Amino acid sequence: MIERVRSGIEWLRDGAMASSEAESDRDGLLSTRREWHALVVGLAVGIVAGLTRRWELAGVAVAIVLGVRHAPGRLSQLRREPWYALGGLVLGIVATIGVMVLV
Repeated sequence: MIERVRSGIEWLRDGAMASSEAESDRDGLLSTRREWHALVVGLAVGIVAGLTRRWELAGVAVAIVLGVRHAPGRLSQLRREPWYALGGLVLGIVATIGVMVLV
């Protein structure tokens, strides 16, 4: 069991450190820093939008991902990895609403 946890942590760390697919030991899901960043930002926006019920926050994230050509600073990574950002956004909203319904 402990070995599986260690292997999972290694998998996460390797993905969070590589800046490109070429630098990563593995290809695919969450194998670069950019993919992780887009997922985490999308998740954070989804959670905040779900908690505050300010759906325009989700709209801004979707606009950056799908439409805006130039996003400021690190938000430009959302344009480079749109599916991770949108996936995180949806997961954040669904998780927040699910928890609110249960509580």
